[in-house]
Amino acid sequence: MKKQLFLLLAFVAVMCTASAYDFSAVAPSGQTLYYNISGGNVSVTSQNRSEPFYTTYPTGSLIIPSTVTYNDNTYSVTSIGWYAFDHCSGLTSVTIPNSVTSIGTKAFVYCSGLTSVTIGNSVTSIDGWAFESCSGLTSVTIPNSVTSIGQWAFSYCTGLTSVTIGNSVTTIRANAFTICSGLTSVTIGSSVTSIGDGAFRYCDVLTSVVCKGSTPPSGHGGIPTDATITIPCGTTNAYTASWGSRYTYQEAFLYELNIASSDSTQGTATVQQQPLCSDNSAIIIATPAAGYRFDHWSDGSTYNPYTLPVTSDTTLVAYFAIVGGGTDGISNIKNNDISVYTADGRICVTLDGQTTDEFSVYDVMGRRAAHVIASDKSPVLPAGVYIVKVGTLPARKVVVIR
Repeated sequence: MKKQLFLLLAFVAVMCTASAYDFSAVAPSGQTLYYNISGGNVSVTSQNRSEPFYTTYPTGSLIIPSTVTYNDNTYSVTSIGWYAFDHCSGLTSVTIPNSVTSIGTKAFVYCSGLTSVTIGNSVTSIDGWAFESCSGLTSVTIPNSVTSIGQWAFSYCTGLTSVTIGNSVTTIRANAFTICSGLTSVTIGSSVTSIGDGAFRYCDVLTSVVCKGSTPPSGHGGIPTDATITIPCGTTNAYTASWGSRYTYQEAFLYELNIASSDSTQGTATVQQQPLCSDNSAIIIATPAAGYRFDHWSDGSTYNPYTLPVTSDTTLVAYFAIVGGGTDGISNIKNNDISVYTADGRICVTLDGQTTDEFSVYDVMGRRAAHVIASDKSPVLPAGVYIVKVGTLPARKVVVIR
C-alpha cells in the first residue's frame, strides 16, 4: 500500500512539472518561447504547468512573433495563454503582435521588471489578473480593438501613472486598476458602458479623468472624490444624475480631429481653428510645397481653407498635385474652368474653383451611373472610364482606378 501511494505521489509530481507545451522556438528578440497548437493557430504558454513555470525564465526586451514555424508548418500566434509569463520578473518590455486577439488570465502576473508593453491592435480581450503586480509599468495604452478589461487586470501596478482606454472598450470589470497607487490620469473611451466596483479604488492620487462617452457609464469604480472629471459638451446634468455631485465636472470638446497630408514632400495640412463646445466648426488649411498645388481633401471637398462641423471623431487627408498635373496619380481632366477628378473612387467636379451644384456621370455605353445634386457625393464607382456632364458645358472624360 505504501509503495502504491509512493508511486502515485511520484506520478503526480511528474505531471505537475511536465511540459505544458507542444513545441518551442526562439523569438526574434532571442528568448525561447513555448507554444500550444490549436487548429491552425498557436497560443504562447509557459514551459511547465506549475511553478516554477520555466527552467530559465525569459528576460530583457521580448518581441512575440506573429507567426512561428514548426515541422514545416507555419502557425499564426493568436493568443497569450494563462500564466504564459507568470513571475517573469526579468522581462523589461513586451511587444505583442497584431495577430494576437486575446491576453489570458495571469499572462504577465508579477512581471515586476516590465516597464513598457505594446499591445497589438487586434487584441479584443485582456483577461483577469493579466498584468497584476507589474509594478514597473508607468503607462498603458489599451488599443481601440479591445472590448473588455478583466477583473484585477492591472491591479497593484503601483508604478502606473497614466492609462488610455480605447474607444471600443465597453466593460471595465471590478478592481481592474485597484491599488494603482501612482495613477494620476485616466482617459476612458467613448464606448464604456459599465465600470465595475472598485475598478479605481485606492488610486489615491488619481486627479484627472477624461470620460469621452456622452452617456455616463454605470458605476464610477471608486474614482477618488477629489478628481476632476472632464466630460463631453452638454453632459453635466447626465453625469451628475448618474455619478452624483461628489465630483467636479468640466465640459470639453472631446471629438478627435486628425488632419494629415497624403505626402509631406508635396505639402502640409494644419488645423487653423479647433472646434469648441460653443462652436463645433473647425477650419483646416492645406499648404502646398513649391511646384505643387492643393487638389482636394479625402472627403472630396476642394475648399481651402475648409470650414466643417465636427460631430464625431474625424480624419481628413489633404491631397496635392504637381502644378499642371493630375490628382494623386489618377486621371484628372481640367479644361477652361471645369476640373474633374476622383477621390476614394468617387467623381468630383469643380466649376470656377467651387464644387458644382449638379452633374451627371455616364458609363461608356451611355447609361447614367450617377446624378449628383447640391452637396451630394457621387457613389463609389467601379474602376472604369466615365463621361461627366455639367449642364450644357462640353462633356469630360475621367478614369476611375480602384
